[in-house]
Amino acid sequence: MTDVVKPAVVAEDRDSGDMSARHLHDNVDGKRSSWLVGHMTALTVASALVIPLLYLFYVNHYALNVFQFDDWGSVGFLNAAIHGHLTFNELWVQHHEDRLFLQNIILVLFAFIDRFDLRSVILAGAAVFIATYGLLLVLFQRYISTPLKPIPVLIVGLVWFSIGDFSNALTLSLALYLQLFFFLAMLVAFVVPNKHRGFWFSIAVVAAIASSLSVIQGFLVWPMGAICIFWCQPWARRAKLEVGVWILAMVGTLVVYLPGYQGSGCDIAHCSVSGSLAHPGLTVQSFLVVLGGVIPGGAPLGGPVTSSFGRFEVVGLALLAACVFILIQSWRNRSTRERIPLPMLLICFCLLADAMTVLGRSAVGLNALVNSNRYMLPNQVLLVAIIMYAWAHLPNVRVISRERIWRASLTWLALLLLGILVVAQVAISTSFGLNNGRAENHFLTQQARLLINLDKVPVQDRSCELGYVLWLGLAPASTYRTQRLVAEKDRFGEFQSNSYYEKLGPPPLLPICSKAGGSAPPF
Repeated sequence: MTDVVKPAVVAEDRDSGDMSARHLHDNVDGKRSSWLVGHMTALTVASALVIPLLYLFYVNHYALNVFQFDDWGSVGFLNAAIHGHLTFNELWVQHHEDRLFLQNIILVLFAFIDRFDLRSVILAGAAVFIATYGLLLVLFQRYISTPLKPIPVLIVGLVWFSIGDFSNALTLSLALYLQLFFFLAMLVAFVVPNKHRGFWFSIAVVAAIASSLSVIQGFLVWPMGAICIFWCQPWARRAKLEVGVWILAMVGTLVVYLPGYQGSGCDIAHCSVSGSLAHPGLTVQSFLVVLGGVIPGGAPLGGPVTSSFGRFEVVGLALLAACVFILIQSWRNRSTRERIPLPMLLICFCLLADAMTVLGRSAVGLNALVNSNRYMLPNQVLLVAIIMYAWAHLPNVRVISRERIWRASLTWLALLLLGILVVAQVAISTSFGLNNGRAENHFLTQQARLLINLDKVPVQDRSCELGYVLWLGLAPASTYRTQRLVAEKDRFGEFQSNSYYEKLGPPPLLPICSKAGGSAPPF
């Protein structure tokens, strides 16, 4: 009996040993996999944080508490606010093509908090932009349906926080960042949550209204939201109800917005839609130049002015071709691979925003569009959308058949060209942003020194100095004189720290003003 039982016992021991070995191997593989996942997640989080922190450091380093250009237009209602006689109309007043209602409310808060320190407002804009990036990553992860990896997060961050857009990053552009934030908040409300549809639909409506009350391009959020409603669910009773409520909310916003609105609100000469429509060739060229401005150029603060626009047009045409391809493919694959058409929505929004800019501004000329460097932000978002689409549709080399090798070759060629474009954009934008950040910081320091020490500047030189430093051609000199006196009395902006600029003294006399004849000083 012992002889019979013994082999069974040996076999059982062998199986037990094999199972133990397999279990140990599985544990080792599981620990290795868990270690890789944990470290990959840590790298992804680090990639998501490092670029925003560098961007915040850049803004903090170069931004100054100094009024510039359009900032002076805020002095009147800020003065009214702190002295207790602010009216709704002062917050609602049209500025160029926009009603900056939400921004104006926030500026009033800063007037009470810190006497309108422009650095605080600029940093608040940077914080909103960083928060918007967080929403973008949430949408990106939902779009690709897999955990985010460090490489795409890093690439997207480098383009999103491009400091080539220094002009908006270092000025009071809070309204632009609010509009973009509420647009992405609306997309998150539509495509991310799986439950409580009614609650998130309400959030989307509020976000659309808020975007519309930021800048005029915010009204583009409404058609993007309608696409989300149609795209993400079958045409059933709930969809019909949502479309009806969505249209009512949009119409209600327009009913409130339009009374008193001036369609030609831009103060710049020849700045009108009719002027753009009268010159369709220039308008199309301007659209391509604005689109190609994602790789910045020009010299708004001195230096050689851009006179050749060929490279902007080539880049713009390439981006437009990529956008058209993505739009077509998204529509074709709407029921399979593009159930959440994130790149398509971002591209539509940005192209329409560029079109609105061009229709209102193309008549000012290509030089003004390029050298102002004010219209880069939508095209950064557009390039990000192209990158996200490309990452989500990388071809699988292992399953490429011989019959489709030519198609895969074209795909890899397109990806190579996109990679070259992204590298060029990041490199050129970084250099451009650093150079112009320093130049703008110096320029505004000189401006503050001039305003604070104006009584120390010879009377015969004041008009010339103010004309070049403040660019008084953009508004009547009497307007600046009134606003400066109010800002100085209320200690807004640079007048908070005038002792610092008093110690620095007036800036050196500009060479062009050294022989200027005297005239009555505008301030």
